This record gives sequence, C-alpha cells and structure tokens, in this order.
Amino acid sequence: MRLSTEGRVIVGILAAVAWITGIVSLVPALDSGGFSPLALIPQDEFDLLVEGEQNHCDAFLEGVNCECFADISGIIQANPSPRVPDAFYADQRDLARWQAQDKC
Repeated sequence: MRLSTEGRVIVGILAAVAWITGIVSLVPALDSGGFSPLALIPQDEFDLLVEGEQNHCDAFLEGVNCECFADISGIIQANPSPRVPDAFYADQRDLARWQAQDKC
C-alpha cells in the first residue's frame, strides 16, 4: 500500500512535530529558577520595609487590605528594576504603593 502525496505530507508533518516536541522536552525550562525578590535585600530590611508600608496603609488608606498592601508594596520596593541612563522614572515607592493599592 502506497501513501498518496497528501498522506506523505501529513506523515511528514506529524513526524516533524514529534521530533520537535522530543527536542524541546530535553531543554531545561527558561525560567528564573525560583528567584525570590526577598533575596535582593536582607530579611530584616525587608521586614522593616513591610512594617513601614503597613503603618502607612493603616494611617492613610481606607477600604484597603493593609496586609496585602504592605506585602505587595514591600516586594515591589525590594525588587528594583533595571534603569536606562537619562530616562525619567516614577518614584519607586509611589509606584509600589499605587500598584499595591490597586491590587488590594
């Protein structure tokens, strides 16, 4: 039994997909490898940062889950982003607080 041209094309495509899938499964994942933003600063500094954000939330914000706010704001502030020289950036604390308030 001979395959038609269309049948050969389909078998060829399936074989290529299987081969690519096999190769890709051998490559390690390109993730951060368990990166934790808390590792960028010492734990005691992070705890003080979160405590300060908790106090800010308690004093100035209403209708916000302050524990959530403090955690998110602290993580954002503890994880500085790379900077492009001579570019304008928002204040990291203001940005962190805005994002945390929006999420919580």
